[in-house]
Amino acid sequence: MRMNKFQKVRDEIEERLEKLQEKIETEENSDAIVAAIAEYQAKLEEALKLTRADFEGEGAEDFKFGFKMPHSCVNETNCTWICDKMV
Repeated sequence: MRMNKFQKVRDEIEERLEKLQEKIETEENSDAIVAAIAEYQAKLEEALKLTRADFEGEGAEDFKFGFKMPHSCVNETNCTWICDKMV
């Protein structure tokens, strides 16, 4: 779901990245550069954050197939929980 959402706004993200790169190259005012960075980060965070509305329509049943890894798992190769509970 997160990747689908990201793909839908990919053009907007790329556009903001281009604006950020342009500001870095041409702007001498650091406040303008920081503002462009904040705008870019906000768009990225918005694209990666899932809300209840994202699980409607084509993704209405996707929540049934997801689960959260325990905090004790470091990554997919270093997690005894997977071996103990899933295999």
